[in-house]
Amino acid sequence: MADIAIAAVIRKVIDILGNLVLEEAIRWYRLREHVEWIERELRRMQSFLKDADAKQEGDYRVKNWVQDVRDLAHDSEDIIDAFLLKIIRNQRRRKGCAIFLRRSICIFCDHATTHEFTMEIEKLKRRVEDIKRSRDTYGIGNLGSGGAEGANSEHDRQIFSQFDKPEVVGLENEINSLVGRLLDESIHSCVIAIVGMGGLGKTTITKKIYNDVKENFVCCAWVYVSQKPRPAREILQDIGKQVGLNKQEWEENVEENLLRFLQDKRYVIVLDDLWANQVWDNLNVVFPKGANGSRIILTTRIIGVAKHAAPCSPVHTLRYLNQEESWELFSRKVFPGQTNASGRFLQGLEDLEDLGRKIVGKCGDLPLAIVVMGGLLSLKERTYPVWSRVLGSMGEAPQNQYGKALQLSYNDLPSNLKPCFLYFGLFPENHEIPVRRLINLWVAEGFVQPRGRLTLEDAAEEYLDDLILRNLVQPVKRGFDGRMKTCCIHDLLHEFCISKAKEDNFFYVCDGLYNADARMRRLVTYHSLCECISLKWSTDRHRSLLCFEGGNLERKQLEFIYYGFRFLRVLNLEGVQSQCQLPDEIGDLIFLRYFALRNTGFTRIPSTMGKLKYLQTLDIQSTKCFCIPSVIWKMKQLRHIILGTPTEFKNPFKRSYPIKYRKPSVNKVSLTNLQTLWMIPGHALDADWLCKFTNLRKLGIYGDVKLHAKVLSNSKPISEHLENLQLEGQDIASPVYTGISDLVISRYENLRKVYLGGKLEKLPNHDEFPAKLTKLSLFGSRLNEDPMATLAWLPRLRILKLDEASYLGVKMACSEASRFQQLEVLTLRTLPNLEEWRVDEIALPKLRILTISSCRKLNMLPDGLKNVSTLTKLIIEMPEEFNRRLQQNGEFRDNIRHATTVIRQCQ
Repeated sequence: MADIAIAAVIRKVIDILGNLVLEEAIRWYRLREHVEWIERELRRMQSFLKDADAKQEGDYRVKNWVQDVRDLAHDSEDIIDAFLLKIIRNQRRRKGCAIFLRRSICIFCDHATTHEFTMEIEKLKRRVEDIKRSRDTYGIGNLGSGGAEGANSEHDRQIFSQFDKPEVVGLENEINSLVGRLLDESIHSCVIAIVGMGGLGKTTITKKIYNDVKENFVCCAWVYVSQKPRPAREILQDIGKQVGLNKQEWEENVEENLLRFLQDKRYVIVLDDLWANQVWDNLNVVFPKGANGSRIILTTRIIGVAKHAAPCSPVHTLRYLNQEESWELFSRKVFPGQTNASGRFLQGLEDLEDLGRKIVGKCGDLPLAIVVMGGLLSLKERTYPVWSRVLGSMGEAPQNQYGKALQLSYNDLPSNLKPCFLYFGLFPENHEIPVRRLINLWVAEGFVQPRGRLTLEDAAEEYLDDLILRNLVQPVKRGFDGRMKTCCIHDLLHEFCISKAKEDNFFYVCDGLYNADARMRRLVTYHSLCECISLKWSTDRHRSLLCFEGGNLERKQLEFIYYGFRFLRVLNLEGVQSQCQLPDEIGDLIFLRYFALRNTGFTRIPSTMGKLKYLQTLDIQSTKCFCIPSVIWKMKQLRHIILGTPTEFKNPFKRSYPIKYRKPSVNKVSLTNLQTLWMIPGHALDADWLCKFTNLRKLGIYGDVKLHAKVLSNSKPISEHLENLQLEGQDIASPVYTGISDLVISRYENLRKVYLGGKLEKLPNHDEFPAKLTKLSLFGSRLNEDPMATLAWLPRLRILKLDEASYLGVKMACSEASRFQQLEVLTLRTLPNLEEWRVDEIALPKLRILTISSCRKLNMLPDGLKNVSTLTKLIIEMPEEFNRRLQQNGEFRDNIRHATTVIRQCQ
């Protein structure tokens, strides 16, 4: 981990030397040589760290040397940050003084700053000499900066897709037995408990079973419980969302509403990683005990919990893999497609098989250890010496071999991937981590290195792909375009990350009893931030403060954050509630790069936020009504502005005396780095400004969007990188939708997702849509002509949603002449006049999911649906009379038995 600290300081030094704001100050102080010396010495130490990392596991002297190097790097960063803070404050102080005072203030402040910084550098130099001498004493050689290269080969990319599906080896009989119990109609209802130690494959086998049987149930849900579970109410709300409760039902009286909703339905619900009887008791009260064949599947490490939850059912205890099963799993991970039916390596690879079997033997037949080692070797050279070194690194002791496998895989990571992997430990256990948020955090922390012409976010996405290829991270959900939306790590890997991070002072999880090393760089709390702050810990060493459930904070506690953590780069105050506003002191956190206030109670951000010159991400989604200073349009480093409706922008020029309101002129708006501008009110964003956002990828505007639509339709795209566009032509103060006229977006070659809300004068022609459009949502469009004839010509359209009076016609047709070639998901919701819908035989050849909701005049589903053999899920939310006719039409139901049908009455 010392190489992580060193890399961070080197990046900081490079930023300083190239920073135009500080260049004059550094030259004036004649301190450039000091800054360059820090970079030079740390680069030299970095070259010795790979050898040191390899030796420190068995040599405490080397381990202490690595600790000394890490502390030196951290201290260097602290000294540099303190120096920068004083320079910037001196500059601000001079700007506020009369001209004749500036020179005297400058001389005094500059001399003091120079002297103090020089003295600190001299201390560092003495420590560097001590570290050099001890390096020679311990025999640490120069082996380069360490770590394997990232996985970028074509072979790696070809096997990437395999990680989305649970892979089970050697347990086919167990799976068939469990599937049989789940589908056995003679069993009225039951709880199936799967027990086994961590890493044995409980979640993997359950995913396989769940995917195989869920189409036989009306409702299905999967929730993670974990050793430190969320409140039972939150878990039940998660279940409610998945089975189909509306928002009001799962927000209010979820226990009662869920029990009533499930009463007459056949459901399957998975409770993954259950640890306590009390948690089961709190959840079990909402599961009806009827005789309709419903099933609950739970996984646990504790046999007592399993027997308590399923006293009348046999507990399924998961066994270890045998030698051949272990070998087969390993072979699939290391050489997918390159072994024969018996698991033997194909020609040219036979000399590695003996070594491979010995490596598998060291994993103790534990699937997690086998998979992790397979991921490690899949990215290494396929040579005897390389594999032999890996085998030698595993040692002889059989105890805790999965821990050894995890440590080896971690040690093998390139230095740029190590902090990215450990960062997963910051999130709660079994937490589905949003990929975009994770990537923005990595970038803000400085973990991501520029790579060619890629943006930092694209490079970070490759980092994540690499971790997945190594079997250290699991994809959970993918979006309409195949991109990963959420991911997670195994709970044993989560434990490893927390343990390793604590050992290396990378982060500390605050549990209300603060006993962390003062040298910790990051603090995280999953519960009340108030409890941690009340302990009055503070140190200039902390660079990140992350909160996932903040509780209520008073003004003094908020101010303490800004006084006690001067050097924060990341501040995530998710879930914090407060009766007061954010204090002006937020502007003093000059190093802040990531600022998130999701689900908070604040109603405004002070204009002092304009002092945050390095801010990259501002995330205030799901907050209360916000007032934000328009100074954000001048913050040149901003990359992501994520807002939540409704949001109002405050006039930054307003004073105590009358002044005419005016927005910044277009030449003062400079956000060339901006990639995300999400859900901004139209009145706060002049349409002409859009041309300034040349790197924009995601744009969402609501309110009066006519002028913005016109600018977007210009012959030259505002950004060649735009991928996601949402225009909601709705005036918040009125229920009347404003129109979107003459929208032409065909020139946006990378635009894949479009949401249009508000009246459309007409639907654009098919050639006026982007060629790569994959998802289209229309809301309140009030089209009089059937849109299907036009939309069917979009060659890559996979998801189509027609919502809330988007079409006012009586008839709609999906014909053979203009069939949807790629459409997989279709939603028809609240089309008030629709009476007849015709679907020809081959009009929807790839449709998988169909939702029809609140189309109150629709008489019946089209007969043509019986020809859609690809249909797997049919969701009907219609009036009672429609549902009754559908249920009485036995012939139609028989024709779509291949699809899971969910029928419920619309509101």
